[in-house]
Amino acid sequence: ETEEQLLSDYPRLTSEDVRACLAHASYLAHEFRALPLSA
Repeated sequence: ETEEQLLSDYPRLTSEDVRACLAHASYLAHEFRALPLSA
C-alpha cells in the first residue's frame, strides 16, 4: 500500500508514524541475521 492508502485506512496514523515504521523495518532488515536451525 502507499502511504496515502495507509493514512486513509488508519486515520490515527501520521506521515511521521509511517516513516518511523519504515526506518525501524530497515534497521531490522540490516542488523539482524537469521541463522539456520540444526536438524
